[in-house]
Amino acid sequence: EKIQTIIDNLLSNAIKFSPPCSNIEIKISHDKKCVKLDIKDSGAGIHKLDRDKIFEPFYQGQSIPDTHVKGTGLGLSIAQEFALAHGGRIFLMNFPEPGSYFRLVLPMQNN
Repeated sequence: EKIQTIIDNLLSNAIKFSPPCSNIEIKISHDKKCVKLDIKDSGAGIHKLDRDKIFEPFYQGQSIPDTHVKGTGLGLSIAQEFALAHGGRIFLMNFPEPGSYFRLVLPMQNN
């Protein structure tokens, strides 16, 4: 359930911050140690002043979308906490094009 919440939060942000009819790229890869989920959106991106704060609870960045659904500033904070609880982490990746690029990294488990 927590991994589903992480993915839901990352995807809902990508949708919320992207213009209508734009692309959202989702890629999954893995090796022996970890699985990676990359999500790239086509929005305005994250302002450089916000980059160090986006995982803080209740933080809402410089560019809040003009939509009827307003966020609480908890989605990325919760997603990061859930990732950490599973031994993983969410990273905001450097991305030269417009948009945001997040990577979820979770360790592989051998049963």
